Amino acid sequence: MLTGVNFEKAIDYYKKGKEVIVLDRNSLGKNEKSGYDTFSFSELGKNLDFLVDVPAVSNQEFEQAVQDMVEPDQNENDTEGDE
Repeated sequence: MLTGVNFEKAIDYYKKGKEVIVLDRNSLGKNEKSGYDTFSFSELGKNLDFLVDVPAVSNQEFEQAVQDMVEPDQNENDTEGDE
């Protein structure tokens, strides 16, 4: 028997190894059939990248490299204004 669950519960079921079928409500009538498209939950994320917000980690070498690249440009702009 299939029943509808929210996204969080679907993930929990999937993590426990249970089959989760995704029903695409936007596909009604678009799939040349009279029903909805369905696909496996494991197919859901195949072409997606998931981005999460994490705290920034300071990288002093990178910051110094950026400063080294920016400073020569600023010096060139300063000398152009003197002409």
